[in-house]
Amino acid sequence: MIAFVSGSDLSAIRELLDELPDRIPMVFKVQREDYKKLIKSGFQLKRMRSFYTYSCFESIPITEINEIIEETELNNSLLPLWSNNGYDPQQLNQMFELGARSYTLYKAGEPVSTCLTFYNYAKVWEIGAVYTPEEHRGKGYAKKVVATAVNRLLEKELLPRYQVLDSNLSSIKVAESLGLSRVVTLEHLYYDGS
Repeated sequence: MIAFVSGSDLSAIRELLDELPDRIPMVFKVQREDYKKLIKSGFQLKRMRSFYTYSCFESIPITEINEIIEETELNNSLLPLWSNNGYDPQQLNQMFELGARSYTLYKAGEPVSTCLTFYNYAKVWEIGAVYTPEEHRGKGYAKKVVATAVNRLLEKELLPRYQVLDSNLSSIKVAESLGLSRVVTLEHLYYDGS
């Protein structure tokens, strides 16, 4: 069972937590420390992981923006890179049908860094599938493609959302070096049912 904990009244949340079965495994998804404390008062929890969500409202100054190629259709030559982040062709096709864009930096005709922007909800668009082959890392290429993606979304008056697993230090470094602000931390807490 998965429980996403959110609300404005802690007493109401406590009442809802009291209604949950206490003998089955559950994952609690929590964004606020007071919710976490409340859940811990009734369940013995193990922290599994966290996701950080970054965003911004102002464009990012970058150079060499004309090096980044924006594509509105799925480029099959980039599938091996995006598959490293768990994206499959069917999922990618659906994203592009809904308006996804790819941003890729090429050197000597080879992709050295890429990312996608795709619809999430309302005016929020994800920046995901960021990937730089190992031999090209540490050269600032991911910063360029992500900055370009952020700027394009902002130009369209859309809200960029860059979500990263807390253990992905290189992706966190990209977000923070671009000046993106962490706006949400979503913890996954596990209760084993005992």
